[in-house]
Amino acid sequence: MSTLLTPTKLKNIRDRSYATKDIRQKYNLVEGDGDTTPRTYILLRKTKKTFMAAYQNVIVAGASGNMGPAILKALNTAKFTVSVLSREGSSHQFPPFVKVYKTDYSLPSLSEAFRGQDAVVSVVGALGILNQIQMIDAASQVGVRRFLPSSFGADLDDKEGMQPNFLGLMGNKLRVQEHLVKVCEENKTLTWTQLVTGPILDWALLDAPVAMGFDIKAKAATIYDSGNAPVTCTPRPQIGIAVANSLKNPEATANRSLRTVSLEITQNKLLAALEQETGGERWAVTRVSTKDSVASGLEKIAAKNFGGAFVNILAAQMYEDGTTRSRICTPEASDNTLLGVEVLDLGEYVADIVKQVSAK
Repeated sequence: MSTLLTPTKLKNIRDRSYATKDIRQKYNLVEGDGDTTPRTYILLRKTKKTFMAAYQNVIVAGASGNMGPAILKALNTAKFTVSVLSREGSSHQFPPFVKVYKTDYSLPSLSEAFRGQDAVVSVVGALGILNQIQMIDAASQVGVRRFLPSSFGADLDDKEGMQPNFLGLMGNKLRVQEHLVKVCEENKTLTWTQLVTGPILDWALLDAPVAMGFDIKAKAATIYDSGNAPVTCTPRPQIGIAVANSLKNPEATANRSLRTVSLEITQNKLLAALEQETGGERWAVTRVSTKDSVASGLEKIAAKNFGGAFVNILAAQMYEDGTTRSRICTPEASDNTLLGVEVLDLGEYVADIVKQVSAK
């Protein structure tokens, strides 16, 4: 780090062009291009550079859910020592390389599980979002150094750009985000990384057709508005790689939201690729306006059908004409390089997804 040394800082030296060799040595000066004087000098501050020690021990919360397998695989491939949190009474079978900590999500049980861990990666589902507040507190108490919250998908930093009703549905995630940043500001040992990935396309196509409106087995699609709104996505295997590489580069990824892009789609482009890979036949298409979808979502909220409401309002967040809400960023402006995330070919990717669906 360097700072221009002004004449005032050089005490009684009125003209830097007359600085002698002895004075330059005394004040640790080197010539530099700082202003219009014949010769300028730069003060070299001797600062001690500190580096974050490498992480090794990583524990994953929510690993039995949809995101878990990809995260665990990537962490294991990256040679981390991997543990998971598992609810007491759960019989879920994890890979043999994983150490399992049973928890009731109380502060004492979380603290016991987190003690000795370098990082906590949370991939909890919607019902477990607020449990992360207790997890953050436990991580802070026992010396964990990095916390990755379960905030994949929409960009929580872009609250003004969100569809207003969708913003309301993000309340719990925003509460967790605010708490995490506050705790990390108070406890400098703990840092955070938030991954902004856009919609998780492989999950929607393979496991939850209603989420993005494409049902491969039924060869049916719901197209909202014109079908031309841009959406950027990152599949689960690439998200796993991003998580692992964020932990491999703790200094470069500390206290930052990082954005990834593997695919940029529109509904129409995705539909065309799916039709081509499923025999070339035209799919059955239902067309819906995002305005009507939001209205239906609000009715479902009133009826306490929150899962159905989320799908309706998510459609407006992603697909409303004239918006780019779900175009997280371009590949060039993303953090792909830092995180080792690849840009994928849509046709090749869809062909692979169709094969996986056919094999089920």
